[in-house]
Amino acid sequence: PFDIMVFLSEHAVVHGLPRLARLTAKGAAMDRVQVLAVGARTASALAAAGWPAGSPGRADSEGLLAMPELEAPRG
Repeated sequence: PFDIMVFLSEHAVVHGLPRLARLTAKGAAMDRVQVLAVGARTASALAAAGWPAGSPGRADSEGLLAMPELEAPRG
């Protein structure tokens, strides 16, 4: 359904992962989705739930936008 997922907080991980579980259960191809986190704590929360994520050195929206993955998104 999408190419990139961006999580902006640990709360987004807690509340967003149940939705992702439902998509995966319905057969969504999540193995091709790139996962990004705003910072290290959010990335750690995702990794603990089995969703490895990239995160910028600068933990804010400017840091996310500077990531190569968001410079030229697919699609």
